[in-house]
Amino acid sequence: MQKVRFQKHLNKVFLNCGLKNAFGKTPGFIFDRSVDIDTRKLALRKNGLSFKQFEQSLDHLANNLQIYTDSISENREKGSIEVLYARKDLVTDFKMPEIHTLKKNTLLLGQGRSKWIQTDITATPHLLIAGQTGYGKSTLLRSLITTM
Repeated sequence: MQKVRFQKHLNKVFLNCGLKNAFGKTPGFIFDRSVDIDTRKLALRKNGLSFKQFEQSLDHLANNLQIYTDSISENREKGSIEVLYARKDLVTDFKMPEIHTLKKNTLLLGQGRSKWIQTDITATPHLLIAGQTGYGKSTLLRSLITTM
């Protein structure tokens, strides 16, 4: 019953966002699953809509569903869209723990929605830092240098 209610709500949101094809059909619900303690994945059938239409509607969708979107991706072979989202926002202002409280060889990478993200530099010989402009790569690098 809860799934049916969620699908009806999604359909209203899609219509409100203008996400419908030439025949008036909205995206189809595939699943909504937990990825981790804070993140969920919503999979939708495109139903003739372009990926660009989903991208352009993403902020409107997030506001209507009261979620924070992390990413949106397309699977053309399956004709689906996947949206990674969370119900609470990322922490933007936090106090780093004192360095002496960390275990030896611990590298503090940052804070996620619910916990500190860290790694043991003896167990992680390589670290790739990648991401979009303005998403904190330089800040992360400064933090890494500070905690080392």
